[in-house]
Amino acid sequence: MPRLASLAPLLLVPGIGLADPDRIGPGFPCPPPASADALSRLICNDPAMAREELVFEQAYYTRRHLEGRGAWRALKLRAIALDAGLRRTCGIPPPGVATQPVPADAPACYLAETERGRAAWLARMTGAAREEAIRPIERHVALQQHLAALGYLPPGTGADGVYGQATRAAIARWQRAAHRPAPNGLLSDADAEALSRWTTPAPGNGTPGATPVAAIGPPPAAGGRAPAPGIPPAPTPRGSGVARRLLVPL
Repeated sequence: MPRLASLAPLLLVPGIGLADPDRIGPGFPCPPPASADALSRLICNDPAMAREELVFEQAYYTRRHLEGRGAWRALKLRAIALDAGLRRTCGIPPPGVATQPVPADAPACYLAETERGRAAWLARMTGAAREEAIRPIERHVALQQHLAALGYLPPGTGADGVYGQATRAAIARWQRAAHRPAPNGLLSDADAEALSRWTTPAPGNGTPGATPVAAIGPPPAAGGRAPAPGIPPAPTPRGSGVARRLLVPL
């Protein structure tokens, strides 16, 4: 599900599928158009940057859900400001500037500055929100795919590990069906574990006695990936970053 140009190109719509099933990120189609800005091209060419883009977005969208609709505009403006600051610090030209060279250390700088920005979203998060926001992105992808397999998300929904409004609604619907203590759309560690073991299809999906969905395995080792059985990432239109996508994830 995207973020601002890094942020700005991303703030679009989460749920984008990944062409390489073994690669996590980015939240926008690669390769980008020839006219795309330098940061989008860098992210597409660097797997670590592509993954970090989604890690940043996941924290952003957790904070967005936690604070509520009244805070969305302020959060989006803050994300855009973070993106602009990252570009200045790392020597990455703003969108539309095609002639400025990019420093050789730009990828390493991007990773460091994006982690700094992520820390800003994590600040003051506690409980279920923090547990969700610090969970590995690979696990988020697997849980999102499992929600789709269970029928809580529409068939073909892309899974990139970033939870937009559709995924939040799906989580809350599952929480109510599973009689979880807090059906608020946030996946605490306890909820994530319960969801990973849940095999009953969503109410209204299929007939009574329908074949249960397979549970998903334990969290993968750091950097690993454990996709839900039979639910590969699927393409879904989206932008290129929170700014690239500040936009609207599934």
